Amino acid sequence: MKKIFTVLFIAIFFSCAPIEEDKIIGNWFYSDGDKINFQFKFYKNSLVSIYANGSVNKLKWRIDADSIYTYYSDNPGPSYKYELDLNDKKLKLNNADLVLNLVKARNLDEFFFHKIIGLEIELPSCEHSLNRTEYLELYNPNYLYFPIYAGYSNDGLIVKTELSSDLNNIDKEVAEFKVNSRKEIINHLKFNLVADKNVSQYQLDSIKNKLMKTTLKQVYRAYKTELLDDMNDTLWISIKE
Repeated sequence: MKKIFTVLFIAIFFSCAPIEEDKIIGNWFYSDGDKINFQFKFYKNSLVSIYANGSVNKLKWRIDADSIYTYYSDNPGPSYKYELDLNDKKLKLNNADLVLNLVKARNLDEFFFHKIIGLEIELPSCEHSLNRTEYLELYNPNYLYFPIYAGYSNDGLIVKTELSSDLNNIDKEVAEFKVNSRKEIINHLKFNLVADKNVSQYQLDSIKNKLMKTTLKQVYRAYKTELLDDMNDTLWISIKE
């Protein structure tokens, strides 16, 4: 009887790993405040970590009852003790160097808009996919943009900035944005309207009319696009309205 119990325990112990592995597979994000610090993309046989500075690490990984192990080819990488919440939507990783509390989301947009901005926003798609040259021609660094978010909360449309829940203080916020920007880029500053695809043209025109009454006179709108040479890479672009 003791031998049967031991064999049964071992079978249960090792059968847990594939179940937990299925729960881990997906996109996990770590945020410190209002910025996304990095993303872990767990696939069946690989792990891709993407950091805020744009660097990317590709590793292998495996799991047992309480730990996740990573490695580069034949060399070991970081390992972590892990804890999943009851809904399998939060993952805590820890080792001797750090503790990470990750949140699961379908993609970066869902995490950023829902978790950080607090709105439901699905960006409209660009009419055609771009190659990297076309994308870089449209790219502007984030410090040139003053973001405006237009999305939904409790079925109502909310238009807000990163600092305010509405546009009532937009003139003051724009003035501060310009004061904190370098003099040589002042004439290149612009609004980036990050609006849900279902916001009507009438509502968009109303928002733009209010923005154009400030001292910033350019309004761009954010779209999502897929790159022709990397169909797994979905990015934002902003196009002048």
